[in-house]
Amino acid sequence: MSNQSELKSTCPYLGLANDRASRFSYPESSHCCFVNDQKTSISLDHQSNFCLNANHLTCARYIDFDPDLTPSSPAKSETTQQKNTTFIWIAAGIFASFLIITGIIYLSNQGLEPEEESVAVDTTDFTADHISTPTPTGTGNIETTTNAGGQPVSGAFLATPTATNTPVPGVETITLSPKLGSIGWVTSSEERGNNFTDSYIYSGIFDGQIYNGAFQFDLSSVPRGAPIYRAELQLTGLNDERLDINRDEANSAGWAVKLLDEEIDRLWPRHNYQTIFNAP
Repeated sequence: MSNQSELKSTCPYLGLANDRASRFSYPESSHCCFVNDQKTSISLDHQSNFCLNANHLTCARYIDFDPDLTPSSPAKSETTQQKNTTFIWIAAGIFASFLIITGIIYLSNQGLEPEEESVAVDTTDFTADHISTPTPTGTGNIETTTNAGGQPVSGAFLATPTATNTPVPGVETITLSPKLGSIGWVTSSEERGNNFTDSYIYSGIFDGQIYNGAFQFDLSSVPRGAPIYRAELQLTGLNDERLDINRDEANSAGWAVKLLDEEIDRLWPRHNYQTIFNAP
């Protein structure tokens, strides 16, 4: 959609509370009205009836909009971010379910080496009555920046792998892989269901829709009560020369990995976008 068409279908004074130049294509509580350079909260019903369509011209708050007054850099940056969306294939994590968010990444799980989650576990001094059940673990945020589109490239590393630590005596390293049906993606354009059997994972914002990649891993192979000293997440996907093209832009996109609460594990194959996006 051209800038002129977008201005006609969406109120130019609509923006996010912390970023006036950005907005979602659907009603959102973080939207505010910036008419007369004053930030005012807007109800979701008002956004649906006026702000997000041509009816904004009849809104009592609306003032004739001069496109020349629109901040050029943020708007251009927003358009560039949406058009230059990159998706990356991801498969790594642990039973507690990782959620990839706010990235613009595109990854393919075909023709690539499987991703791995390496967990170091102390297997000494355990009694014989331990039962193998899922064990939650922690993880750190992994962040990078990207703003480019592209196609899957096999055999290319996303980033330089970190050095492997020297194993501690009595510690076992376990490599995990996702199961079919436990990994996929959800999108804000679909109110029901998910895409956990798709051959790709999508994450980011494209054509006004939000995509979240989600995956769940089983730690039942780890003895119950065994301390987990560290977890390593390995990602493969696009050639890294396609990533972070706009490094010098303050608003260039990024992605992160989020560890969800264990309650999300129940009925995992049935979760939709709202359930996963709002999960703690």
